[in-house]
Amino acid sequence: MIHTVNLFYPRSTDIPRTEDEPVAVQVGLDDVRAADVMTIDYDFDRDGYRIRMPTVHEWEPDDVERDPKLVEVAFVPARIQKP
Repeated sequence: MIHTVNLFYPRSTDIPRTEDEPVAVQVGLDDVRAADVMTIDYDFDRDGYRIRMPTVHEWEPDDVERDPKLVEVAFVPARIQKP
């Protein structure tokens, strides 16, 4: 089964959003094989999809900020260039 997710006008910050109107997608894996979650969003400056993964996975219980510190691991152009 494949789930389709459309990013809903990710550049627009002045519209109210629902859970059905995401600007990014997180993909994880539930299996015996462990894998980190990845976040996919659109980079309009480079015209393609950016894939980022966290560099921080655990926090101390008293940490106020729980920033996963996402780092880009791949970039996928919006269109395939013909040779």
